[in-house]
Amino acid sequence: MGVVFVKLAEILEKVAKPLGLDTYIGATLVIVIAVLVMLLVSFLIGLLVQKALSFNTFEEKVLNKIPGYEIIATIAKGFSNSSNTKSFPSVTVDLYGSGAVVLGFIMEEHDDGLVTVFVPSSPVLTIGNVYIVKAEQMSLINAKSQDVADCLSKWGMGSKKLLSKQE
Repeated sequence: MGVVFVKLAEILEKVAKPLGLDTYIGATLVIVIAVLVMLLVSFLIGLLVQKALSFNTFEEKVLNKIPGYEIIATIAKGFSNSSNTKSFPSVTVDLYGSGAVVLGFIMEEHDDGLVTVFVPSSPVLTIGNVYIVKAEQMSLINAKSQDVADCLSKWGMGSKKLLSKQE
């Protein structure tokens, strides 16, 4: 971009000399015009790219080819509060039938009544365990995924409030 700017300034300088604009004011005018032309060209290129290439297309053709991107993007979208993305339902899971429950997220529901649940480690939510459990072993929490993630990242502080929303 810098090379294009320099070339543009050289062209404008050649135009400015015959017009008697070879003073400091003329040089300043040349630089201002060059900057405005670069901004206009950048804006027009951005408009063309935006119209021709949506984010979904860019994600499909470029980003999904980066190792690990799809997994991270899926998790990030699942924790978002955006209305156009499906978040992962929050649950408590009694893993061993002992009454001690863990906080987790439903990742997938199976046809045979089993459920795949991700149980993040606290306070690092990107590390955890995946369990396939019977639906009877879990209870839904009427809370946003982000609220559960915040609780887990704070070593369980706020779990009283979360569990009060349990169905």
